[in-house]
Amino acid sequence: MEKWKALLKSKKAVGIAAGVIVLFLGIFVELCLNGKVMSLPAGEKGITEIPVSSDAVRVERDLCLTDKGLVLYGEEGWVTITLNRYVDKFGYDFSAGGTMSAELIVTAENVYGDEVTEIISDDNSAMLTSSVISLRKNVKEIRIHVTSGSVMVLEEAEPKIEEVTSRGPFAISRFFVKNEASFHWTRALFIWVIVGLAVFYLVCADRIGQRIEIGFLVTVLSVGSLIVLLLPATKVGWDEEMHFFRSWQTSYFPASTKTDTVIEAYMTCGRMTWPLNLPDTREEREELHDFVNRHCDPYAGATNRGVAAAGQYTPAYLLPALMLRIGRLLHLPFTVIYQMGRFGNLFLYAAVMYFAIRMIPIGKRILTMIGLMPTTLFLACTYSYDATVIAFTALGLAITLKEILTPEEALSWKTFFLTGFVFLFGMISKAVYAPLVLTALALPAGKFKDKKQARLVRGGVVLAFLFLVATFVLPTLVAGQEVADFRGGDTSSVSQMSYILGNPVAYAKVLIANIWNTAPDYLAGMSVFGLMGHLGGVPFAHWFYILAAAVVFTDTYRDGRILKPENPAVLCAGRKVWMFLLCGASAALVWTGLYMAYTEVGKTVIAGVQGRYYLPLLLPLYLILNQPRLKNTFSEKAYNRFLLLTLDLVLFGAVLTMIVLPSCF
Repeated sequence: MEKWKALLKSKKAVGIAAGVIVLFLGIFVELCLNGKVMSLPAGEKGITEIPVSSDAVRVERDLCLTDKGLVLYGEEGWVTITLNRYVDKFGYDFSAGGTMSAELIVTAENVYGDEVTEIISDDNSAMLTSSVISLRKNVKEIRIHVTSGSVMVLEEAEPKIEEVTSRGPFAISRFFVKNEASFHWTRALFIWVIVGLAVFYLVCADRIGQRIEIGFLVTVLSVGSLIVLLLPATKVGWDEEMHFFRSWQTSYFPASTKTDTVIEAYMTCGRMTWPLNLPDTREEREELHDFVNRHCDPYAGATNRGVAAAGQYTPAYLLPALMLRIGRLLHLPFTVIYQMGRFGNLFLYAAVMYFAIRMIPIGKRILTMIGLMPTTLFLACTYSYDATVIAFTALGLAITLKEILTPEEALSWKTFFLTGFVFLFGMISKAVYAPLVLTALALPAGKFKDKKQARLVRGGVVLAFLFLVATFVLPTLVAGQEVADFRGGDTSSVSQMSYILGNPVAYAKVLIANIWNTAPDYLAGMSVFGLMGHLGGVPFAHWFYILAAAVVFTDTYRDGRILKPENPAVLCAGRKVWMFLLCGASAALVWTGLYMAYTEVGKTVIAGVQGRYYLPLLLPLYLILNQPRLKNTFSEKAYNRFLLLTLDLVLFGAVLTMIVLPSCF
């Protein structure tokens, strides 16, 4: 008893010490980053305003000095600000009536004291009135170039907010230099998560080595939460406005859906939430959030959209909708409610993928890698039904593979219905992956207690497949709509269908050519693993090919907790061929769906297909390539820990280069 008490005390001591170390490192890094500002002479610290009428400001072309500031009356204008001082952050107040993009040419000293020039693209949201740029260098002068075309006024069809639309012509009212030491919680949080995960891996090394799904869960929740908190509360992910709209609707069910002007703007891809004009600094992020919270009333919305959920897409939005509803019940600001919806998507993804990795008898490391790549986790941290589709498809395949590879255990009706529910719940939102349901037809005959059960199970699998196919085929056939997708230009489902049915051989050639030409990038490259929505792509995506190949060919461990020792747990050639055909059918449905809905009539290059659409297909495709005959002689525990460490480095590299450095300074 005394021994256990001593052990408990030691663990508490380790935990307290680890917490202190994590806290100290975050604060220490912040002190280092503020060191230059704190060492400046007293006269250079704080916020220094530079009036537009100052001698340090020189105006050229169509910018004119008026009582409202520097006003652009023509096509373009230049303004030069002479500084000759250290500048931590440079900013200017402006009015535009919409989004505003400017070009800054900064002349400064490099580390050697030589004069260098840097061009910075300064893109600002329609919800901002002040632009702040992080420079952190000795600056000689800054030239700002603006054009009439770089100011995009809100369109007539967009939701209007008086403060945004009543500003008149573009004008700059003041410039300022900000040399203030401040604690940036976003940067500190990044350090805390890194060090916290490292400490967790050290303390729980044995546990993680035995069960890689625990390491996966902790990584997803910690790094995923970091991403959600660092992202601004506005459109960042693909089609996030549509997914937020459906989540918001579902959160009110069965009552009437209420919105207001700001919420309506968040439900459309317009200038108010233009994803290419995201905040670049903490100051811009705070101003954007303040603007939204001042103008949004998420409780007594003026617009009533009636009683509606999201139709067949509703399952994918249940947890985000629940979190949105909880946020409203707590009377939180809208930006916090918006982020809570993203957390809902993350929590669902983390839980389902955890069970998928735990249950799958082969390819645990493969599935862990897929689930922790930047694109996959980014989808889980934004409004998107892709994360639900990926996670539930993986869980359905995990259960199915477990049954296939344990022929000595009888199939229970409970497992059959659970698998069917998982597949239907995950794929109902994106039924192009319906062919993967037919993986269950590869169940060995020994799984069934008699022929009747075999017929019922296989018949149920086919019915589930047909039901999913009907959910996206029948609406098109019944509606017979002419224009399929307003984003795709001159599109028409009816006309495209006539091309396919009129000359199926020619379409088969088009389909195969498009799949073949994009295969490397869509199977292991930037498009499938390295893109993070409108933030762009990670700069080290070329390494993903090596990482994917290494894991696919070295993950030859078999789960002894599930499989009996005498069962080699090998997918035979016949089953691999069957899985390949199903993946091919799913890929064909993906490309055909975008050919009909997004591609202009008669084109031979199919538009709209993205690498992320292949994520649900990667697990079976990688398992087909996996060769258990290539024995991995490394300790499974050591391999699990090394893989998790590698994937963590990839994720932190993505967060650092795509979020922290561009927008957290």
